[in-house]
Amino acid sequence: MTCTNFNITATQSGKINSQTGTLDLNMENKEAGVEAHGQGEKASIQSAVDAVFPPK
Repeated sequence: MTCTNFNITATQSGKINSQTGTLDLNMENKEAGVEAHGQGEKASIQSAVDAVFPPK
């Protein structure tokens, strides 16, 4: 997930699981541990959504 702002709220309980590696919340050096996906991801996702839910 790449974004400028986000909010995750659980009214009861919530879990974040990392079954095979480290869950990096970027607390040190304020840098991403991995690169964000390249350009075109948004268009690819939008195309898939439009295929299932055509715009009206």
